[in-house]
Amino acid sequence: MSKALVVDDDAVVLAVIEKLLKRRSIDCIAVRDGRAAKAALDKHDTPLSLAVVDLVLPNDVTGWDVIS
Repeated sequence: MSKALVVDDDAVVLAVIEKLLKRRSIDCIAVRDGRAAKAALDKHDTPLSLAVVDLVLPNDVTGWDVIS
């Protein structure tokens, strides 16, 4: 099964993307900020097939930090 990381601070955007991916049988790790995204990446060993990352995130970890 494919796995995707979805990071967005807007709850509606996050839910819509997650729902669309799940309809296509893609397992989602959905988080609302950069810190949670980095923690999720450290926690999961499975390689990602896709990452949808909002570049402007709250707190001190941006989308750019996540994808780097």
